Amino acid sequence: MSSKQNKCQICNSTDTKTLHTEIYDGDTYEYSICKKCSFVFQTNRYDKEKYLNLPCQFPKDYIKHSKNRGKYIYDFCSNYLSNGLKILDVGCYRGGVMKTIGKLTKSSEVYGCDVPFKEKPLKGTNITYGEFDKIKFDDKYDFVVMSHILEHFLDLRKSLRKLKKVMHSDTITYIEVPSLDYLKVRISFEFCPEHLSYFTLHSLSNLLLSEGFEIVKIKESKYWGNIKVILKKNNVKLPVKSKNYKKHNIEKFFIKKTHWFYRFILKNFNINANN
Repeated sequence: MSSKQNKCQICNSTDTKTLHTEIYDGDTYEYSICKKCSFVFQTNRYDKEKYLNLPCQFPKDYIKHSKNRGKYIYDFCSNYLSNGLKILDVGCYRGGVMKTIGKLTKSSEVYGCDVPFKEKPLKGTNITYGEFDKIKFDDKYDFVVMSHILEHFLDLRKSLRKLKKVMHSDTITYIEVPSLDYLKVRISFEFCPEHLSYFTLHSLSNLLLSEGFEIVKIKESKYWGNIKVILKKNNVKLPVKSKNYKKHNIEKFFIKKTHWFYRFILKNFNINANN
């Protein structure tokens, strides 16, 4: 059984409007928008075990995919990195991305964490299994990667506060999430049951700034349908900015009209993963 949880995790409003419902394996998933700040999220929640047992979508050629992802993450962050770092990859799966980043940042110590999977980790990886919020980390890290993991967390603010605990004052953190506005340029579906949060530039920035992070660099890819951001710790928590959901819907309507253009470019030209 699911329970109704329509309190927005960004602005705390309970005034929401249902956007979409989807049935998967006999269960109904409801997706709503906050009328105050336009954050989109699942409003009927199942227990944690339900989400842990949902099938995640992984590419067929994991090794190649993880090398490509590790390379473009490094390229995006390279101006802020050095060699010999202590690195943590949160949500590392089998460890392919962390291995690639470790090789590119020479002499680095690389660690990963994730919930347990049936698939075996790659050789030479140091992975701790468990829920990120509950793992006890004894160290702080110089570079933290959270690639396509934030949208899976049940409690966004709790997880971001845990993230701060593994960061020191100069730590660089890379976060990547699907972009709700441009995801359908690259893939056919927009909502999936394992994703609890659906970010736009506005909602992601709102969340991070109000939780006391400094946004060093942020980019939304209209071709690949994702948002990449580099963060540092900041002691100042900025107030959440309101954005009426009607304005969001108008913007989304016009954004959809441009999708054909980005699909055409992506299909016919060599578009870099960081473009």
